[in-house]
Amino acid sequence: MWSLVPLIPVSVLAVSDFRHRSVSVVWLAAFGVATIGCSLLQYGIGTTLWRTGFNLALLIVLSSLIFGWLLLRKKKTGLHPKDYVGAGDLVFVLLLTPFFDLRDYLFFLLVGAVGSLLWWSIVTRLGRRPATIPLVGTLGTFLILHVVVELARG
Repeated sequence: MWSLVPLIPVSVLAVSDFRHRSVSVVWLAAFGVATIGCSLLQYGIGTTLWRTGFNLALLIVLSSLIFGWLLLRKKKTGLHPKDYVGAGDLVFVLLLTPFFDLRDYLFFLLVGAVGSLLWWSIVTRLGRRPATIPLVGTLGTFLILHVVVELARG
């Protein structure tokens, strides 16, 4: 039941990201307090620290691989890797680390990435070419769906 608490700030963050491609630091902080607090209340400090540590290690590995690929690609595009992901996106993904165990976090990130690309593809086909993908918006939407499905399961 604690997993419902982060839904308020994540909803505000998602709407803001879809509309303006920016997120509020205040709502990111509220989301952080909600996810960390709920994880501590639901799982205790030990499990929360383990989840955060393992998921942070996963993020470091994935980020290193993606960053390396983008550096190689920079020669063709002229874009720097920092041009691909915003600070709010990075903070949001970091704040999710205590919320999932390692397997579920990896699955969530993969589904969220595919969903983000699918969203971008659909919007592009409709004739609107968005400059960026609202990662917080799409991941936030998937987080809301995840919580609803988990609560429905019992």
